[in-house]
Amino acid sequence: MVAGEFKFEDDPLKHYVRTRGWLPLCKERHRQLQRRQPKERRRLRYFTFCAVNAVDVLMLDVAKVIRPSPTTGRFDTVCFFDRTVELVEQTKLRIPGSIGFAGSFVETVLTPLAGANPLAAPSTERDTEDVRRRQVLQATKRDFIDKFPFDVLNLDLEDLIFKARDKFPGDVIKALKQLCEWQRQPLISRSGPELLSGFTLLFTTRLGPAELREDYAQMLACELEANVAANRLLAKLLESRNGLEIGRLQEEDFATFFELGVPKVIAKVLMDEDWYIDPIPGLVAFKFTRPGRPPYDIVHFAMNVSRQSPPRDERHPGTIPSPVAAAYEAFAHRLFERPAAVVTDSTVSGIDLKPSLEQIKARRRKYYSDEMAQ
Repeated sequence: MVAGEFKFEDDPLKHYVRTRGWLPLCKERHRQLQRRQPKERRRLRYFTFCAVNAVDVLMLDVAKVIRPSPTTGRFDTVCFFDRTVELVEQTKLRIPGSIGFAGSFVETVLTPLAGANPLAAPSTERDTEDVRRRQVLQATKRDFIDKFPFDVLNLDLEDLIFKARDKFPGDVIKALKQLCEWQRQPLISRSGPELLSGFTLLFTTRLGPAELREDYAQMLACELEANVAANRLLAKLLESRNGLEIGRLQEEDFATFFELGVPKVIAKVLMDEDWYIDPIPGLVAFKFTRPGRPPYDIVHFAMNVSRQSPPRDERHPGTIPSPVAAAYEAFAHRLFERPAAVVTDSTVSGIDLKPSLEQIKARRRKYYSDEMAQ
């Protein structure tokens, strides 16, 4: 296996989520672009953490959701992050023409910007390794910002969203907020500047940690308690789901506490940045267990996001449009009503996912012929 390849590429549980969760929403986003007038149609713009083998990108290529440029054959509407320059270059062999960024995604997004040219050494600082590293981070961030907005943000982090060393409310939440801000900037296309009316958000995280830091736990609990206080029906839905009250959830059913609390925080981040979760299809959630010592759970959240209308700079400060408030209530209701779909070996036992994976591998060989000789 090439360094940096995703070792769970052939995992049927992961591929079930790709094909049953990610693919339908991405197909619908693509259909919306194709329903436009001919002069306004364009290719779907996609951001991902695809790893070297780029399984998700190639799955969408096979499905004709992502298309290479008809003139150059390049995946110039696909952007991705990976840890090192070497891994980025390996990935670009599999999806030629894609735009890769090397380094820590969260660190890059949260790096403060300074100066017009981030690669020019400030006169007040020595030309040291630390200064150069910060300059590279700033340059990468500027280049990354220039690629926004995207029709699909696939934040397949597969890491903890809440880390003990991070400052509240957590670096991943801060990075998500920043991305949602950049999503509001205009896209310059052949038909002129375009403001996205919506996008698809795919968000993956490990479930946990069970010993959640107090401020993180309070953030999740407060969101849930506010919902229940505003709508007593939600308490009944929770009771029918696991027989518990909100106050007992964290200690007695942490998985449900996490699965309810994290989407609520994501929803609030979106609303703070003038977006909201579209009630169709609402939140689509999957969960499965990965082997390890100890085993751990991965949770996938998928949703369509719409821009608030009128935008906040055209309405009274602090107000939310009534359709947005109604959509938030519908989202909260379905969140309490519908648990994450638990994906197990039994779930996929009657589904043949191998043909899909073989199509993806064949498409990869089409672009990276060296793999045929291995």
